[in-house]
Amino acid sequence: MSQQANPAVIGGFVLGAIALVVVGLIVFGSGAWLRERIDMVTYFPGSVQGLDVGAQVQFQGVPVGQVTAISLDYLPSRESFRIPVQYEIWPNNVRVLGGSGEAEPREVLQRLVDEKGLRARLESVSIVTGQYLVSLSLNPELPKRPYPAAPDGPIRVPAMPATRDRI
Repeated sequence: MSQQANPAVIGGFVLGAIALVVVGLIVFGSGAWLRERIDMVTYFPGSVQGLDVGAQVQFQGVPVGQVTAISLDYLPSRESFRIPVQYEIWPNNVRVLGGSGEAEPREVLQRLVDEKGLRARLESVSIVTGQYLVSLSLNPELPKRPYPAAPDGPIRVPAMPATRDRI
């Protein structure tokens, strides 16, 4: 004697399972899909060996973003290559204390590049594994020169040579 399955019970089970999957993705994904992000790019001189997509971006040791893409561009006019490293900054990881706080985070970052000498450098995470991360720092002693930014494109942050390149 078999009973026919109740469609309402099956539908409720399926909807409950979908809801659990969505909640699990949000919780275990740290809300990365909901996070505000600002795209940036740096053209590093030399090798970026040891830097991987997903590597941290730090400002004075504080994680503020992650690397999203590493590619290779060929410039036929110069017969040379350049290596754009694209990364995202999460403005929600930075608290604004005092001041009006009305400026858009994108405008603040562009002003830091233009006026305060915000620069990117590859730094070693581990000598044993050879992994690297992108480290941002302010260098006010550097000459001020604006780097043109497209309104919709990533903010261009100039690179400083990595320690391994200077040696």
